[in-house]
Amino acid sequence: MEHLHDRFPGRDVAVLAPTPGPIRDRLPTLHILSLAPQEGGRLYVTAGLWDATQKHGHGLEFVLYAPIAADDVHVETLTMIAYYHAAGHDHALDLGHTVPIGQPWIRGSACDHLLVSLPYPWGPKLETCAVPGGHIRVLWLLPITQAEKAFRHSRRSCRILGSAWPAASSRRSASSAMKRSEDRRTWVVYGCRPAPVWCVGEAGPPRVGDERAHVFATLKHS
Repeated sequence: MEHLHDRFPGRDVAVLAPTPGPIRDRLPTLHILSLAPQEGGRLYVTAGLWDATQKHGHGLEFVLYAPIAADDVHVETLTMIAYYHAAGHDHALDLGHTVPIGQPWIRGSACDHLLVSLPYPWGPKLETCAVPGGHIRVLWLLPITQAEKAFRHSRRSCRILGSAWPAASSRRSASSAMKRSEDRRTWVVYGCRPAPVWCVGEAGPPRVGDERAHVFATLKHS
């Protein structure tokens, strides 16, 4: 919680219980932190996942951004992801992985998968949290469609959503340079080489009303 207060000063952080079920057997200390960032919307962040899954002091927590608060829905999603990740072995998630969630992440959305990404809209200060004897890496669960997942896996050689942060001097131009790939009818945002670092999918950039439009606006002006 202190890490979120440092990254989002002045913002109240709510502590929510995970969705009831077998999660307590696997992750007895898991809870979900929730706050309203200055730019709007709501952030939901796992806490307690690192405690059960860290290796040699290093492990993950996950953040999910929602355009409006819907605690029950997003707490359930994060509880499911945490339970899946904590199983370890082939279930352990990491940067660039995709995971199906079995239903639209919010009502009426076409997005029913999550892509594990760097938390681009909030910067490296959110990603890295130092703890005694190691660190927590906070990764972003970005909702994507089945088509976007298929595109991501068809371009395994592409660093979609990247694995490193652009240099500070190039971050603005990297995040705002949007280009259309005519052959695939797919929009990408190019960052540091190798590119692309952002896969939007075959529908082009988000329309007004797309639940991800705010995230794109945040990226464009970051």
